Amino acid sequence: MSSAVSPAAFRHRAQVLKTFRDFVDVVRRSRPASERDGKLAEVRATMRGHAAETDQATQQDLLKQLVARVSYLRIVTPKTGRGRHTRE
Repeated sequence: MSSAVSPAAFRHRAQVLKTFRDFVDVVRRSRPASERDGKLAEVRATMRGHAAETDQATQQDLLKQLVARVSYLRIVTPKTGRGRHTRE
C-alpha cells in the first residue's frame, strides 16, 4: 500500500533539496576553511531534526531561514570564478 503524498509536498521537498545543495556549494567556497565542516554539520543536524515536520507554516519558516542563510553566505563569500559543478 503506497502512501499518498500531495504534489505540494513534492514541490516543497524539491525546494528544500535545491536550497540545501546551494548551501553546500556556498559553504565549500566559504572562508575560513576551518569553519566549513562545522557549518555543514550544523545545517545537516537541523534539517534531520525537522525532517518529520508536518506543519506547513513551520516548514515554510524553516525554508525561509535556510534561504536567508544561503543569501548571507553568498554575500560574504568571495567569488572564485568557477562554475557550480566543478570540484575543488
